[in-house]
Formats: sequence, structure tokens, C-alpha cells
Amino acid sequence: MATLQHMSTAEDIVLANFKNGKLQINDKAGPSSNSPEFTYYKNVDTPDERLRKRRILVAKSQSLQYVGYNHGPEAPKANSACKYLVGVLDKKTNKMKVYDAQYYQLRPWLHNDMQPDQDETDQPTEQTYIEKQDALTEAFGSLRKRRAVDSRHKSKVSNEAIEKSAKVAVTIAKSQPTTPIKETMDSEGVLPCCDREATKVEDVYKLDDLVAPHLLEALKKVSGKFCNANIQRIQEWQKQKTYSSFVLDHLRTLANEPTDEKQKKAAILLYLHNLSIMYALKISDLNKKIPFEGDTPMSVKKHLLDSFTQSTLVGDGSRQKRCLPKRMKDKMISHALVLALILDDYKTKLSPLQSAFKVGVRILESHARALGCRVTSIAEVAEGGASLPSKSPTAQKVAELSLPLRITYTPKKKLGGKKR
Repeated sequence: MATLQHMSTAEDIVLANFKNGKLQINDKAGPSSNSPEFTYYKNVDTPDERLRKRRILVAKSQSLQYVGYNHGPEAPKANSACKYLVGVLDKKTNKMKVYDAQYYQLRPWLHNDMQPDQDETDQPTEQTYIEKQDALTEAFGSLRKRRAVDSRHKSKVSNEAIEKSAKVAVTIAKSQPTTPIKETMDSEGVLPCCDREATKVEDVYKLDDLVAPHLLEALKKVSGKFCNANIQRIQEWQKQKTYSSFVLDHLRTLANEPTDEKQKKAAILLYLHNLSIMYALKISDLNKKIPFEGDTPMSVKKHLLDSFTQSTLVGDGSRQKRCLPKRMKDKMISHALVLALILDDYKTKLSPLQSAFKVGVRILESHARALGCRVTSIAEVAEGGASLPSKSPTAQKVAELSLPLRITYTPKKKLGGKKR
């Protein structure tokens, strides 16, 4: 039987246990290739004997730090009820020396503020009053108050997201076309630039203000199929409903025009055709590949999208979504009417445009009057050569631009309510 001898030392022997399991120190067994470095801390700056007994054991491995205490809530619960001893047996003399021991349970330490190499700038900032209130609510508040705090935190927008959204908005604003604004332009930007002081009807609305010269030149290069279209080709397009009656009616008269005038009118017709395609699009189709005319130059497509659609930010501001509000649709109708007036020497029928844009004739009339046109009805010849009255439902509406201008705006009707 071994003889026991209790030994007293200045410091108790340290016993350590890793709470998460056995620490692997073998290369093949785990990520830590070396034994951890242990450091033992004690409080020597206080005269209080109770505080001087507090110890902290730190084990530092390649990837983590482990910390154990002999005091406080992190200390093992059994320390207050148990006394730990370590026995060392001498097999030759069969005597065992018994030493007092301290038991520590080491836990991974994940807080960066306890790392010795941390800079002062990385120290946690002092909490604001609201943050302290939120912390108390999350710890001791009722379920309703905790839900309110959680909802507010989810709705909070970070400064980084705001700055990112602002940068995207500035980028969109810079990409928008910069058209010089004239005094005669209407406040909502629906009507084209108008020179009310013009002495010639040709100078009231200029083609360059609607279609820039470089865009017109780009359209001329791809308008050969319009310039060279014969009767058979036009009839085939009419049968297949490839183009509207407005475009086809003008193509029938292009053969008699000079070459330069023919290319100019063909380019305008191609522009009008793409404008009617955009007008008929649904909101869901705006962000897909728009079916423009196949040969339309990319610069013209970009001009149409930038001039007649609006871009809005969605999500966190990283994506753009195009929309086509009613104001932009009105802008398309006004531009199409002016281009039709230029093609028809400032006197055009509204029925072909009505079929091209699928709008009511009254809408075209109100836009024509807002542009300064005079809208009249012309009698059509019925079967047998009899002339129908100008007020007949089948009479043609004609918009004519002449000087002096007769610009009138149709007031918006009030919705709801009873007349008194």
C-alpha cells in the first residue's frame, strides 16, 4: 500500500479541460499542429485577499484562444463544492505526494477586444442611449416591445446602402439626354420645343429638336428597304400587317420624291414605326428585349428608351427598372403628330395615326390642338360619287398647322362629385 504525503506549494497545480472536446495536436488528427501555449494570470495590484486569489488560464493555439476562470459565472460549478488534488506516485519508494490543484474549464474566446495585438481604433465604440435602451428591451422587455425593436432594426437602412443608392441615382441622371429647354416648352415636357415667334410654319417645330441630325443620318443608312420598296413589296407588307397604314401610305408616294428627300422621309418613317412599337408595349415587356425594327441602329434605340421611358431604382438601389407612365405616352403622341405634320407639309390626316398607335381620335385631336393645330373634318366620297357631310361619323379629321398658332390646352376633368 502506498504512503500518502500532502505537499504545500506557493501555487496550486493547474488542471485544464477543453469544454469543446479533446484538443488535437497531431498533424493527421486535426488543424492544430503544435501544442498550445499556456499563460497563467493572477491579480497582484490589489490588497484585497479575495481578489488576489482570482486566476485566469489562457491557452493559445494557431487558430483560437481558450480562456478559463476560477471565479465568476465562467468558473466550473463544482469548484465551490469540491477540492481537487493531484497525486504523484514514486514507484521505487511506493510513496505518493499529494498537491492541491485548481480546475479550469477552457472555452473558445471569440471576442476581438481581448486580443493583445489589437489597435485602439478597433475598440468597441460606446453605445448610444437608444442602443442601450434596445439592449435592455431585448433582455427584459415584453414580447410586444421586443418585436417592435426587431422590426425597427430590420427597417434600418445602413449608410453604405444610402451612399450606394445615391451614386446609382447620379449615374442615371448623368446618362439622361440633355436637351436644351426653351421658354416655349410646356412645364411637363410632353410637347416638343416650339418657337411661338416663328414667321414661317416650318420654323415652329424643327426636325432637329425631335430627331438629332446624327440619329437621322444613322437612320438614313438603314432605310434602304423603304426607299427601294415597290408596289408588290408594299402589298406584301400590307397583307402581313408588318407596318401600319400610315407608313404604307407614305411609302407609296416616296418613289416620286428626290433622292435626298426620299431618304429623309424614309428615316422619319422608320423612327415613327419604332415609336409606335414602344407605345404598344406593356409594362412587363419594357425590361425585356424590345422588338425594335431589326436594322434600327443602337444609338436610336438608346435615344428612344432614354427619351420616352423613366428609370427607377429597385431593391437596394443596385438595379434599374424602366417604366412608361402616361406622361411619356402623351409625349410619344405629341412627337408622332409633329413628325406626321413635317411629312405631310403640315396638314395630316389623323386616322392613319390612330390606327398606328391604337388611340382614340379625340386624344389625337386634343394633342393636335395643344400643338397649335386647327382640327377640321373633311367630307369623304361615298359609293356612287355622293359627298358625305363633314359631320358624318366616317368623316376624316385633319390637323393643320398654320400661323398664327392656336395653342389650347384641354383642362383635366375632375373625377367624382355631383354637379350643382
